Amino acid sequence: MQTVVKRENLSIVQALRGIAALWVVLFHANEGGHIPSLRQALPDPVGSLVFDAGHFGVAIFFALSGFVISYGLDRSRATLGFFGTFIIRRSIRLDPPYWASMLLSVALIAVSGLVKHEDFTLPDFSSVLAHLFYLQVILDKPEINSVYWTLTYEVQFYLFFVGAIVARFYLKHAVDTAIYIVIDIALFLCAISAALGYFENVHPGLFLPLWSSFYIGVLAHTATLSKRTILAFIALFVAMLFNGEFSIVSAFTGAFLLMAMMSGWAKNGMNWRWLQFLGGISYSLYLVHNPVTGAVSFVLNRIPVHGTITDLVKLVMIVASSVIAAYIFWFVIEKRTHDIARSITTTGSALPWQKRKVRRD
Repeated sequence: MQTVVKRENLSIVQALRGIAALWVVLFHANEGGHIPSLRQALPDPVGSLVFDAGHFGVAIFFALSGFVISYGLDRSRATLGFFGTFIIRRSIRLDPPYWASMLLSVALIAVSGLVKHEDFTLPDFSSVLAHLFYLQVILDKPEINSVYWTLTYEVQFYLFFVGAIVARFYLKHAVDTAIYIVIDIALFLCAISAALGYFENVHPGLFLPLWSSFYIGVLAHTATLSKRTILAFIALFVAMLFNGEFSIVSAFTGAFLLMAMMSGWAKNGMNWRWLQFLGGISYSLYLVHNPVTGAVSFVLNRIPVHGTITDLVKLVMIVASSVIAAYIFWFVIEKRTHDIARSITTTGSALPWQKRKVRRD
């Protein structure tokens, strides 16, 4: 007899993914100097929010990752076998699209150099090897694509959090006292310390300075399952308000997710087809938009007309081309890897803070 755990799809999560990915695309369109006239023509509050602040899409992604990983662990038996399966599934889902996007980025670098008759340098073997294992920031290797730094942190978040949950599971079963709760306390204190800036001087690329941006998403989920966690969420939320704009965006993303879950809006909220579509291809869009943006801008710059209207047309073409490329990338690569990852399942009892609700076949 097999235990089947049913989890609802949350449209609010997919919608936030779409918003975050699109915001990052707009940020790089401006940051790369592709739409200077349009940016200058916009009043500063609007231009700052739409373009300059677009890198905060990453802050949304981090909080979403914490929420989704915690939600995905719901009712799973956190054994070493589960940990291994989790790593395999994450690797299957993340690695092939990431590696393929590296090939795309390198190919476009080469094409750009040839077309422009400029010298170009392809990444050396050590840099490629570091990228393959998400170590390029830690090892101080040049980024093949400027968005890849976030993946270095994401992978560390996953390993640290799920590893801690596995340790908690075994400690709970090994002792009769509540000493296993020390792991929960340690995770929380790490998040508070990060929010208060105590990890600013750690080695570049290590996840600790941004841990609070991930863990606020974890607490946004667990606070719906345990009343005592709500106090932890509030404490971390308040601390994050004093740690800069990136931290604030993550904090409010966590608060938004918590309110959506508690109100029941998370399941069907923001369930607009176009936004759900963007959310569905958000990882592919995040990976490919930078090289696509550069290529489209290079072609359109050959048009001898410049100005605000031209930049607006260019922006529309950049976004449309990025979305189309991302959809093709998703359909050819990411969708396949997701299907494979979904076929690898685990079963087992609930995590310590959860009550088990299952259907038995």
